[in-house]
Amino acid sequence: MVIEKSKDNRFLEFNGSDSKKKHVNFKIGQHWDIYDSVEAGDTLLKRVGETDLILIKKDTSLVFPLLCGGRPVE
Repeated sequence: MVIEKSKDNRFLEFNGSDSKKKHVNFKIGQHWDIYDSVEAGDTLLKRVGETDLILIKKDTSLVFPLLCGGRPVE
């Protein structure tokens, strides 16, 4: 679950906790257009080997593809 977010000129950083209440720092490059959609209380899911990043909100889930040059990577 996301508690706070920040970004610099290269990375998006999300701080929060996992399902066991352990602190998690999730730092990714700005290749996903997700920053403005994430709010405190949302959950982020990134599966190993997949290029999509999933944002889970209270009432819906959104899938954000990895972008390269503005186009989704497959």
